[in-house]
Amino acid sequence: MATGRERQFKTIASLEELRNLSAMAEPEKAPAVFQSTIDKPEKEIFSATQLMTFMDDKKHYAQRYHMGFFEDDYEKLGLGVFEDSDALLRGTLVHRMMERFPESNLDDLFSELDISDDRLIKELKDDLKQLRDRITSSKTIAPALQAQEYRTEVSILRALGDDFITGTLDRIYKDSRDQWVIVDYKSNKIKEKEVGVAAARYQVQVEIYALLLAGLFPSQSTIEVGLYFIYPDRLEKNIFRPQQIIVLEKKYLQVINEIKHYYPYTEKLIS
Repeated sequence: MATGRERQFKTIASLEELRNLSAMAEPEKAPAVFQSTIDKPEKEIFSATQLMTFMDDKKHYAQRYHMGFFEDDYEKLGLGVFEDSDALLRGTLVHRMMERFPESNLDDLFSELDISDDRLIKELKDDLKQLRDRITSSKTIAPALQAQEYRTEVSILRALGDDFITGTLDRIYKDSRDQWVIVDYKSNKIKEKEVGVAAARYQVQVEIYALLLAGLFPSQSTIEVGLYFIYPDRLEKNIFRPQQIIVLEKKYLQVINEIKHYYPYTEKLIS
């Protein structure tokens, strides 16, 4: 049986209610209170990588974005996300080289990343020199690299419903039709016959980038996102028309809505 000195517990829905309750109650009679730990963020920003991760593996998404396991954590813990550290380093170097192409000074790139292993420097530098020569003579990527109007490493934020989507584009350029086009570099060391399978893994990223470009240039008749696989010298083009962009908007609004069915937006945990 409850005694007169036992306190009743009550959930307080707002800070204002808590203030009012505290002001009215006598100190010795004030009920013990607690606030819900569930936060309900609004105007969230979702990156292309974040959405791709959720759609691919919800548990991985929860670990990475709500439990503090970030990419570098996975690498340090040896969970197999980066099975080859040299491959990760090579990819970073290739992307930086492409960002500055054709002005890239390879010695500067290695200095910036503070690489001191002479054996590794020689191996990677030889690889990058051969790669740069092939790219210079490539007809596949020439329209992008020789365009007069272009931007590199462009970060874009676009509203989608009540929230935002974001991504960083490796290169956007204006083509011969006066249309802006995205090219995203892929440094996977794959063979020509493997490009189709590899490209399919990036479909979510492609679609998010299409939405970002459409947000920047809504009057364009087409939205083109190209994946340039550097080593086999293959460009996979993805072309979207306005009606397809509308379909993509609805698709990713639904994905974001699904994300918001889980913690920290509700008490429901991803299992």
